[in-house]
Formats: sequence, structure tokens, C-alpha cells
Amino acid sequence: MGGFIMFFKGELVTRKSHNNDVVFKIKEIKDNYVKLKGYDIRLCADCYVDDLKKHNDIRNIDEEIVLPIESKNYINGKVLHLDSDVEYLKRSMKLYEKYNIPCVGYRIDEKDMPCKVNELLLEHRPDILIVTGHDAIDKNGNNINSNYFVECVKKARVYQPSKDSLCIIAGACFSSFKELINQGSNISSSPGNVSINVLDPAKVAIMVASTPVVEYVNMKKIINLTSNKSKGMGGIDTKGLARKIY
Repeated sequence: MGGFIMFFKGELVTRKSHNNDVVFKIKEIKDNYVKLKGYDIRLCADCYVDDLKKHNDIRNIDEEIVLPIESKNYINGKVLHLDSDVEYLKRSMKLYEKYNIPCVGYRIDEKDMPCKVNELLLEHRPDILIVTGHDAIDKNGNNINSNYFVECVKKARVYQPSKDSLCIIAGACFSSFKELINQGSNISSSPGNVSINVLDPAKVAIMVASTPVVEYVNMKKIINLTSNKSKGMGGIDTKGLARKIY
């Protein structure tokens, strides 16, 4: 007989019932039930303790990210990043810092984003707005948070209607891609109703922020840098937001 295995809050684990396909961090353990949060993807889940397997690969995958950005004499576009998950936000902020992208980040619940976005846009005057966090499809086939992202995008477009002056990147796992694009997003998730990586919105923002304003971003190139490529992220023609210093 195998020994009893103890699990603790904050540990990295996988689920045996799902062939250990996704790495999670334990959020909460109550009695014999566990709430989980994806480590690499924006996904929440739950299961019984006996379904868990410890994950021992603790390498820092964020440090392995390499984006094709050249060192240029440019002022990169500024990002305002709204995220419902504080850990994902912190990891995104580190990635912006790595690529010298000016950014302000706020941890805000999805339901509160629509009522707070305009005051933050007025305060920070960003070139790029990200609204992201957690999303999913419930048992009735409805998105649980897409409506909040959509309302946030609509209000941001009242503030700045021009898609060339304010690039909006919106959505999370399984978000309503068509509705987000129709309401004014430049780039959104998730065309194929799939999960996205924790850092996919930040990767996209960095590429837009560092592309010269006289050029359109290479959308196919940007999308191919994300976790599920065209199934996870999609968008419309969008201008870069970096300005050259003479």
C-alpha cells in the first residue's frame, strides 16, 4: 500500500483524472475538497484530494519567454493592465519590465471593471488597455465573466473611439471573442473557445507597444507567439504604438 500524501495551500499539482495535463496551484483545501488555479493558464478548477498528484518541476517558465523585439531608439506605448488575479498581474508586470514597456497595473474583480475603467483611463492616459482575469463556460453554455469584459470595452470606446489611438486587448479563457471584437476590442480571446496562457495578454501588448506607430502590427506573428495561437487569440488590423526619438 502507498503512503498517505499530504497537500498544502500554494503547492503545484496536477489532476490524475485529466491525465495530469494542466499544472495548478492549490488555492484552498477544505475537508477533502480542493480549489485550484492554473499556473500556466487562466483556469480555475476543483477536485477531491485523492485526484491530485504533486508537480515537482519548479523551473521559472516566465524567464524562458523570448519575444522578437529589437533594441530601438523608441518610446514604447504605455499599458494599463486590469486583471482580476493578483499573481497573474505580478507576473505580467515583470514581463513588461523585462521589455521596457511602461505599464500601470490594477487588481480588480471582473464585475467591478466596467465601473472603474473610465477613471483609470482618464488618470493614466494609456495607449493600450488590457482587461483580463478569469472566464469560463458554465453548464448552461454561458460565459461567466465575458459580459463584464464586454461592458468594460464598450465604456473604454466611449472614452476613446479610435482603435488606432487606444488598442484594447480583452478576455480570458473561453471568453466571447466575437462580442468583444464587435464592441471595440482590437485583440481578444478566445476564437476557438479554449484556455489562454497567463501571460498571453501581456505578450500581445508588448508586441503592439513596441511596434512603430507608422506600421501595422504583424497580427499573425503576434498570435503565433501565444499559447494556443489562432484558437486562443485573434484580432483586427492594428497600428503599432511606439514612437521614434529623433
